[in-house]
Amino acid sequence: MSLTNPAKVQLMLCVVIACYVLCVCEGIRHMRKIAVSKKTRTRYEPVFPRGYSIFCQFCQNLGLLLDWMLANFGKPIRYAPT
Repeated sequence: MSLTNPAKVQLMLCVVIACYVLCVCEGIRHMRKIAVSKKTRTRYEPVFPRGYSIFCQFCQNLGLLLDWMLANFGKPIRYAPT
């Protein structure tokens, strides 16, 4: 990909930021499943890698990704044609 056009660079940056936010949100959602050290009370695994591994599982199959998106973001708003 040639990212010489500023619009393409902005689009790619928006895609990267959206993926990062989705990974962090998924990691926060599954934070209870991350083990906590009893001695220091810190988490063994950071939130982003946990969310990234979960999000990648959904991205490997388009059907799973669409189901995940509908479950997390609800039904899309349908606008009536005017």
